[in-house]
Amino acid sequence: MSYVGYGLLGIKLEKKQLLLHAIIYWLGGVLFRSLECLFGWHVLLLIALYALLGVILVQVPIQVSFCAASLAFLCLALGEFALAMPVATLLGWSSQQVVESQTLSIVVGWMSISILLVLVFAIWRFNLVLVNASVLGYKPRQGKM
Repeated sequence: MSYVGYGLLGIKLEKKQLLLHAIIYWLGGVLFRSLECLFGWHVLLLIALYALLGVILVQVPIQVSFCAASLAFLCLALGEFALAMPVATLLGWSSQQVVESQTLSIVVGWMSISILLVLVFAIWRFNLVLVNASVLGYKPRQGKM
């Protein structure tokens, strides 16, 4: 998600930034999900963490960071709602079965991130940019974009 959100804005992260962003974000995801937040509050916490990491690690303005977070989560949601849920429904898997079965959870999880994986390839190979970050007021430092 770290690569896709910023990549769709035309911002290429350095390897160290990407690794730190991904690890801290992953740890936050584990923590927030373990809190068993009601009504999907963990998603809002993860968006806020993603944006905060963008400001601190990537050193982009907050509006650019929230835009990157929104794009990344939109792509993840697209994978969940356009692919994972319909396939699970076609195969007759209930949400309870998916939650209780580690194997089904992994299968559905991989289907959910499949769009992110395709976008990683498109950003890396074809320099796919959805919105240039300069439109949001981002002025990259030398060699950052």
